[in-house]
Amino acid sequence: MSLTNIDRRSIERADTFDVRLYDYDGIEMPSVTTVLSSRDEDKSNLHDWQSRNDGVGDNANHTHLFWYSRHLGTLGHWHALRQLDDTLAWTDDESQSATEVWEQTADEVVDASSREILYSVLKAQNAVQTWGDFYSTYPPYKSCDYYTEKLYERLRSDVYWFRDAQQSLWDTIGLTPDDVIAVEQYLHLVVDEAKQRGYGGQVDLVYEDNNGEIVVADLKSSSGCYDKHQLQGAAYGHAIEDVFGVEVDRLEVHRTHPKSGETAIHSHIEATPHHTTEWWDEGYDELYTQFEELVLNFDEHIDIE
Repeated sequence: MSLTNIDRRSIERADTFDVRLYDYDGIEMPSVTTVLSSRDEDKSNLHDWQSRNDGVGDNANHTHLFWYSRHLGTLGHWHALRQLDDTLAWTDDESQSATEVWEQTADEVVDASSREILYSVLKAQNAVQTWGDFYSTYPPYKSCDYYTEKLYERLRSDVYWFRDAQQSLWDTIGLTPDDVIAVEQYLHLVVDEAKQRGYGGQVDLVYEDNNGEIVVADLKSSSGCYDKHQLQGAAYGHAIEDVFGVEVDRLEVHRTHPKSGETAIHSHIEATPHHTTEWWDEGYDELYTQFEELVLNFDEHIDIE
């Protein structure tokens, strides 16, 4: 089952955060990630990380790292999920990622050379410590095409690692294509019909486990399982219940981190010996209550007209 007539558009905002909207039959709602961006968060850790990665001297450039991470997520998700659904289509998102990496067309890196981007990625991954280390493997004064190809090779390697690591996780819990209910499912849920408030999104994976329980899972390449991931899962879970008319039994985050090689299946329930509740302190209903409040108050944070 799938929703039809789903359209997406983005509004770039300089004053707050970019807004992604999902339109279903003429009803437009912010995406789950957009709603989560409206939270009042302590961003001191983010600012410290940006300061350490300011592109000065031998430091990596955080703009390059955000760019790389976004494309790794987009391409990695597709390659991983296609192992569970070989009919999964190559969408505009994947095409845009491949184009930006190869042709360097993204606004945030268009003025940077492929060499600088590649250095930032390798520095963040502890593969090099200085520009001297970098040049010992990637000689200076090569053409831009040379560094672009090396950057693409690195991304391809990380994407394939993400794909294979996700498959290893699924093997540990016995998840096969036969268990899959939906992959990359579009969602759209009206929370308050009177005020036309709700949200949209796209969940990575819905499946039925060996005990007949319905699971909503999101794939991540992060260093940890954060509260925003859990809130995201709760939002997707309630929307899946509405779309499919089922009861979701468990939320999961399937995490594989290329830099450290860490892999884990996080959940609020230790369903198997392979699941962990590390970093997960609240239940499904508690998380959704928090997310629903964000949805109901969303228009106080930003005008999306």
